[in-house]
Formats: sequence, C-alpha cells, structure tokens
Amino acid sequence: MTDRRQLPVQRSAALRLLVAWVGAVARHPVVALAAVAALVVSSTIYSAGRIQMNSDSRQLVRQDAPFRVNYSDYLESFPEFQDMTLVVLSGDSIDATSDAQRRLAAALRGRTELIANVHAPGADSFFEDRALLYLDEDGLERVVERLAQAQPALAALTEDPSLRGLFGEIAAGVDRLGAGESIPPGFLEMADLVTEIGESMLAGEPHSVSWSDQVMDHDGEVYRLITLQGRQDFTQAVPAQRLIDEIRRTADQIGVTPENGVSLRLTGMVPLAHEELASLRQGLVLAGTISLVLLSLILGVGVHSLRIIVGTFVSLAVSISLTTSYAMLTVGEFNTVSAAFAVLLLGIGVDFAIHLGLRYEEEMALGLSRVEALESAAGETGGPVSLCALTSAIGFASFIPTEYRGLAALGVIAAGGMLFCFLTSYTVLPAILALGRERGARDLGLAARGAVLQRLVEAYAGPIVASAAVLAVGAIYLSTTGTTFDFSTLGLKDPESESMTTLHELHEREIVTDYSVTALSKSLASSELLAADLIALDQVAEVRPPSHFVPADQDTKLEMLSDAAFFLEPVLYAPPPRAAPTEAERIASIQDLQDKIGALDGEVPPSQREPLRRLDAVLAALLADANRSRIAADLERLVVADLAEQIDWLRRALSVDRIEFADLPESLRNRLVARDGRALVAALPSEDVSEIEALGRFVSAVTSVAPRATGRPVVEHGIGRIVVRSFQIAISISLISIFFVLVLRLRSFSDSALVLTPITLAAFFTVALGGVFGIHFNMANVVAVPLVLGLGVDSGIHVFMRFHRNRSLEEMITSTTPRAVMLSALTTLAAFASLSSSPHRGLSSLGSLLAISVLCLLYCTLVVLPAMILVRDRWRRRSRSTRPPVPV
Repeated sequence: MTDRRQLPVQRSAALRLLVAWVGAVARHPVVALAAVAALVVSSTIYSAGRIQMNSDSRQLVRQDAPFRVNYSDYLESFPEFQDMTLVVLSGDSIDATSDAQRRLAAALRGRTELIANVHAPGADSFFEDRALLYLDEDGLERVVERLAQAQPALAALTEDPSLRGLFGEIAAGVDRLGAGESIPPGFLEMADLVTEIGESMLAGEPHSVSWSDQVMDHDGEVYRLITLQGRQDFTQAVPAQRLIDEIRRTADQIGVTPENGVSLRLTGMVPLAHEELASLRQGLVLAGTISLVLLSLILGVGVHSLRIIVGTFVSLAVSISLTTSYAMLTVGEFNTVSAAFAVLLLGIGVDFAIHLGLRYEEEMALGLSRVEALESAAGETGGPVSLCALTSAIGFASFIPTEYRGLAALGVIAAGGMLFCFLTSYTVLPAILALGRERGARDLGLAARGAVLQRLVEAYAGPIVASAAVLAVGAIYLSTTGTTFDFSTLGLKDPESESMTTLHELHEREIVTDYSVTALSKSLASSELLAADLIALDQVAEVRPPSHFVPADQDTKLEMLSDAAFFLEPVLYAPPPRAAPTEAERIASIQDLQDKIGALDGEVPPSQREPLRRLDAVLAALLADANRSRIAADLERLVVADLAEQIDWLRRALSVDRIEFADLPESLRNRLVARDGRALVAALPSEDVSEIEALGRFVSAVTSVAPRATGRPVVEHGIGRIVVRSFQIAISISLISIFFVLVLRLRSFSDSALVLTPITLAAFFTVALGGVFGIHFNMANVVAVPLVLGLGVDSGIHVFMRFHRNRSLEEMITSTTPRAVMLSALTTLAAFASLSSSPHRGLSSLGSLLAISVLCLLYCTLVVLPAMILVRDRWRRRSRSTRPPVPV
C-alpha cells in the first residue's frame, strides 16, 4: 500500500486558507468556541422577535399568473367566498338538525369581532316556508303521499292533541282490523311510531316524535350547512385557531352537541389550511425528534467517538440557529414548504462533519498530533466537502428563478444553510476535537471492512456497469411513462383529518362540490346563454346559473300543493282542540287500546299483528310501572311536543305562491350577482377530476367557452403548469450548474461526466421507484429530483476524488471515505425517512422519495461509480497497450 503522506499535494489558495483556519481553531479552541457562542446568542436574539410563519398556501405560487388574476377578480366581485369556513351539522332528525342550524347561525352572527358574515342556506323563513316547492316532482309526490297516510292521525291529534286522541284513532283502526275491514292509511306506521317512543322511554333514552322526519325524505343522516367568514391573522403561528375554537365553544354553549343528536364538523378553506398547518407543525416536530434519535444511534455505531458525535450535533445546532436568522434576514418568513429546512439540514449538514471527523480519526491513527491531524484532515476533505456544499446548494437554489415561490424560498434558505453547515463543520467540530487528549496511533481496521466490497467491484466491474445500463433503460421508461403529478392542494393534507374526511363525505353525498368551475357572465340575462353553451360540452355534467336557485316546474308543484292543502284542510284549519285529558283518562286510553289489541283473533296477518304485538308489550310495561301516570304524561308530551308548530309550518308551506329570482333573499342574490351586474354560472364536471388528465380536459373545455373562468379546478390546473415548469427549470439548472462546477474543479469533461452519470441514473431510479410505489409528485415533493442531483454528487465527488488522489481502488475502499459515505447516506436516510412519519402528506411523500433516493445513491456511488472508474481505466490501459509504436 502506498504511503499517501509521501504523495505530493498541490492545494489551491482557498484550500490553504481553509487549512490555516482549521489550524488556528485547533490551536485556540476555547477562543473559537467563545466566538461561535457569541454569534449564536446574537443570531438567536435577532431571529427570536422576527420569526414568522405564513400559512397562506395561496402565496406559494406567483400571484400575477392569469389564473390567479382571474381568481382574485372573482373574489373581489364576490368577497363572501373568500376564506370561508364551512360548518357541517349532521344528525338523524330533520327538526333537531335544522333547529341547531338556526340557533348556531344566530349565535355566530353575534360574534362580529371574530366573524365577518354568516350564511345559513335554508335556515331563514323564506326557504323554510318554501321547502316543499324546492323538492323535485318525485320527492314532492312522496311527501304528499305520506301526508295523505298521516292525515287521519294528524286530524285526530289536531282535534285532541293527547294520548286520548292518538290512541282513540289507533283503537279505531284495531276495531276495523278485527272486523276484517281494511286498515286506514298510515295505521301501522303510527303504531310503530308510538312503539318506538315508548321503547326509548323504557330504555331510559326518551326522544320525541319529529313530524318532519315522518313526512320529508331523508336517508337516515340529515345535513345542514353554515358558511362564514372569520377574521384571521396570517402573522400568527396558527391564524385560525381562535376562530375554530370559538365556533366549537359557541356550539357547546347552546347545546349543539352529539348528546343532543347533532354533530358539528368543520371544513372549507380555513379549516383545511388550519389542519394542514397543524399537521405540518406536528410532522416537523415528530420528524426532527425521530431524526435526532436515529442520527445519534447511527453515529454511535459508526463513528465510535463521542467527541466527534458531540461536535457534529453542536455544529448542526449552530448551523440551524444561523440559518434561521439568515432566513428572516433574506426571505422574512417561513411558509408551509420552507419550514422543512431544519430537517433537511439535519440530513445533509451532518455529512460534512462526518467526513472531516472520520478523516481526522484516520490521520490520528497514523500517529499525527491533534493539530496536524486536523490540518491534514481539512486539507484532504476540504476540497471535496466544499464542492459538495456547493452542489447541494445548487440543488436547493435551482428553484429560486422559478415561479414556485414556496420552493424558491426554501431554495434561498437551504442554499444559505449549506454554507453555514460547511463553515460550522470546519470551525465548531475542529475546536471540540482539539479539546481532547492526545492519542497514539491505532489500527482502524479499515482494510478488512472494505475487502469484500473491493473484491466484488474488481471482479464484476463489467457486469455491474452493464446491469446498471439495463436498469437505466427501464428506469427512464418508467420515469417518462409512469410518473404523475398531483397538483391538488388537497393532496398535501392529512386524509384522516376532520376537514378532509368531512369534505370527502360531502362530495360523496353530492351535498357540495369543491370542483366546480365558476364563470362570470356580463349580466343576469346573459347567464342563461352562457349556461347553454357550457352544458353543451361533453366534459360538463351540470350547469348552475342564478336561475338554478329558483324552483323548477312550479306550476305542477303548486297544483300538487293545492291538492294536499285540500285533503289536509281538517288538519290545517281544525276547530279549537279539546281540553287536556286527566290522568285517569290517559290511563284509560292506554288500557282501552291494549284491551282491543288483546281481543284480536289469530286471523290477523302476521305483517299486521307483529307491529301491534310490539305496541302491546310497550303498553303493558307502561301500565305495570308504579309511576304510570307520570310516564303516560311524558309519553303524551313526546308524541305531541311540536305538533302545533309543525301544523303551522305545513299551513304556510302548502299556501305558497310562485316565486321569481327577484323574490329570493338578498343575501342569496348577492352571492349570485355582483354589484357590477355580473352573474355567477357554475359548471360541474362529468368526469372524476381528481385524475389529472380529466382535470385538464374539464378546464380546457370550460375555458374555451369562458376564458376567464375560475375555481379550484382552474387554479389547481394553473398551479400544476407552474409546478411542471418549475420542475423542468430546476432540473436543467441543477444538471448544467453542477456539471459546470465539476468541470471547473476536476478540469476534465470526461471525469465530470463520469461522476455525474451514476448520479443522474440514481435520479431516474428515484422517479421510477416512486411511481412503482405509488408516490405521486406533488407541490411539496417535487424538490426531490433536483435535490437528488445536488446531494448525489456529494458522495460521487468523495469517492472519485479519493480514488483520483490514491490511484488505487484498494486505497479508496479501505480508507475512511466509503465508511464516511455510508454513514452520511445512513444519517441522510434517517433524517429524510423521519419526514415520512408526518401526517402532512406533502412532507411524508417528500421524505419517502428522498429516502428512496438515498438508497439509490448509495448503490450508484459505492458500487456503480467505482465499477465505471475501473472499466474506464482498464479500457484506457488496453487502448494504450494495443496502440502501434510511433515510428522514429
């Protein structure tokens, strides 16, 4: 083995300056650490009062793009739709849920210091009184049929709103059944209703009759919505926290709770952004904690030096502190993307300290003093590490010139962070190492550790390169055909969060849609023409102009309502009710009904006998109770609790007149027609626009008719194009810049191409494997590929320059360089993989992609690159040996 200390060393002026700096630090470590401490304290004081988090995801892309201008114009014309919170109330009772909507909307309107406006669709008297008119013809027909069936019971209860009246009507039906006559309409349904209320009382969970539920259509779950605009402060760490807390607190105070039969959930723009920010913060804290634990374990196993480990972590802490101050000085704030800089620096910045620390160990093993070992380690690693810092910075900075402002901010911050990581690694770590005691030479056992890898690469260099070429073809094919971009901002959010699960539920039930495209017609009159043009498109399933909110087929419906009012006249206009029954009369009505049921013979069909058998059992239990008088009174109250109110509503609902657009409430008309007269026309897609291709077709079709149409699909399609352009620009900048830097440093096009080729291959592997594992590119993880190029070159540079320095595969593989590369890869893998634990899907997918990339880089750097170097050198030697001699 060649003694590398005997080889001539030619160092640049910059490298000589770095060696001199490390030597000065090593000779005066206490002074150096005191200066660093003073700098950290100053930077902490500076940044403490300036750290800001801008959680507004709209600011992640440039604001002057046409789709953003159109969206801003739309919000300026209809400010009611900006920063909306959607309060979703759900329950199993129409009455209970509607009542909760009215009460909560009224309570929230009183919070003017926190809420700008409140809109509760359907909760005002206009829509309450015209609810039947807004049903479709089939739905209205079913309601009328139910009213006809309930008419006898309703008439009886209107005349005598008590158990005496209700049970008298049921007893009359039992008599007809016993006489072999046909039972009246709704008889069995009324028996079942009384049975249900009685059973709920016996179970200790009494509930009243909801007459609306008996008449109106609903599938078991009733939804009522409230939209509101709250006041947020984006300079706060969690801008919407107070708003969301107050909505929930207000609901609790007025009894809108699951215990009272109504659940409250929040979704919409503000809760979605709020929960994304919460998941981002939680994910970063979790990832940082996991990363630190894994880094400690990996360094503890791989470095075997507590002083190097401590120095590495102190260097990282100083770097993050300085980078935070630098971020506030340059960018001024963090966003939901750039906030990940600390975890990224943990994964990348540790590499610099590892290479310096392990090289220091190698020099100490040869018997050098601390200062000599540190100077020698700085001289040997300074060139590759500085080059790595530069290429890593290029990988981050490649997004700075793009339209993607969120990643551009991350590029500025992390690129500067690379400089701080380099400087602290060659300042803080040497100072801490210099404080240690002198140690004699020792064997690091590197030869034995690298022998297996050396033999493998030397024996199979050709097949390794050939197989890598084959894999490259497959990876390029998969990367170009199997890669998809998910442009949806919803794709970044935690799918298990309340706002996301609620939004999906509303979409599935077609209660609301977040994927309509909104076009603005010049006037209310022209909105119908625009709607006609839009509905003619194959990509459009439904169009909703302002006239959509005026009931259709009113003539037919008004006739149906008139018929219902005619046969319900005894109910709607009943004479004054009888006086309330006495306790004895209630008990007697129960006893009389039970006797009549018991007198039925066995010829009654089972389908009719079973409901009466259940009712008989309930009545027997009520009569057997010692407090049967009180229980009878409670049963009466639960049955007729809101009957008078419901009859009054039914009277109004059946006597409505035809309505026009001008009759709609002003609050609704203002949401459909702007002050300048322009009218909203919403187009709904005929395809599932969560698919990128379908989204593109839908947006292209609608904008071909209405070029200034806007809405989430248009905005996300526009963001998608920005992301793709930014992705392409960043990759181009990374490749060209890194290759240029390599050529300048290595002074050889072929050597630069040799280093860059396996790294580019690793990038294709990453993209291909991401597609195989179903990891789609999104607005957060798109930075992965430029980072792979920037980070991958680091390891390639270390391997190539160590091989170039010693001109021996054995020297390179049995040195500390492969171990440093391996440890760097493992620590980077640990930091990036920790991101995958985040509930924020953007961070999680970024961590997963980067973890895959590190594994690919490890293979390409420690196996493919040495094999390529050997194949090239062998080819060159064969070429020289077969070259004919030059004639003299």
